[in-house]
Amino acid sequence: MNFDLGQLSDFQVGELEQIIERATETVATNTWDPDTRSIFSPENLDYRAKILVPSDTPLRNRFPRTQGLGQAASWFKMTSKLNTGAVDGTNTTIFLADGDEPSETSQTYVAATQSYQILGRKIAVGVKHVAASRGRPQGLGTVLDDRTNIKMLEVMIGEEQAIIAADSDVSNNFDGILKQITTNSGTFVLTTASGLQPHLETLYNAGAPAVDMFVANPFQMRALAADLEKSGSIQRIIIDNQGGTVAGARVRAIINEIDGNEVEMVTSRYVGATAMLLTTRTPAGENCIEVEDLVPLSMIDKDLSGLVMTRYIFEISAVKVIHEPWQMEFAGLATS
Repeated sequence: MNFDLGQLSDFQVGELEQIIERATETVATNTWDPDTRSIFSPENLDYRAKILVPSDTPLRNRFPRTQGLGQAASWFKMTSKLNTGAVDGTNTTIFLADGDEPSETSQTYVAATQSYQILGRKIAVGVKHVAASRGRPQGLGTVLDDRTNIKMLEVMIGEEQAIIAADSDVSNNFDGILKQITTNSGTFVLTTASGLQPHLETLYNAGAPAVDMFVANPFQMRALAADLEKSGSIQRIIIDNQGGTVAGARVRAIINEIDGNEVEMVTSRYVGATAMLLTTRTPAGENCIEVEDLVPLSMIDKDLSGLVMTRYIFEISAVKVIHEPWQMEFAGLATS
């Protein structure tokens, strides 16, 4: 089909020229290494990641993601609870006389930054292998497509581990949640529903609106179920209407005895002998913990090198613990 530019207005031609100029732009900067780059146009894989939703990445699946900008994520981390001006429940300064100005209170914040870091995997497949995999039933794609899904999963699992325990003291790492929690900590060996209640009270007194997640290793989840079975609070055998039985039970959540909210029990392969009580969102809808993406999960195909097709699966991200006093970490937990 032939296209005549003469059919376009001067304005439309100008728009096209700007688009072409941006597409061929060479970025030069002294703040990045290497200091020059050619066209950077990764393909966003978020739509495929949403379909995968692997069970191995419960925190990545749950935490909200925001768009980043610049070289580092920066935010004001709240280090105090909300201040109503109340003194032991009395003499609150929230009241005011007609015609007066409302009083002012303040929370304590500190500036926090996290450098964006690259997480990625490489795929290299010979052209013969790719060619031989063509012609498969519709929708299966080539072996390169299969490997892409596998490497996407690897990057997502790697991010899950980094969200929990990454340490910026290690080269090319950001700080994970365990490194960013500094106010509240505890120790115990085995998890029990009653044993978590004093820690939930600590977070409640710190102003946490609704602790919604307890993250621990598989052995701790078994210990929790076993403790409740021993106390007679779980019926371990269910009989269906055909006379069959289903044995065993998993504790999905416990009730916070302080405020009545459910605290979800999240099993993680990657916390080891640590655990976390997390508050992820305020009643006002603000994120207490989030992942900020400079570049979301994406892929780039490298120019053919020899007869090998190379693809990079990567993302550039950082973790932000915004309301740090509402989180708690634990150490010393048994793993077997």
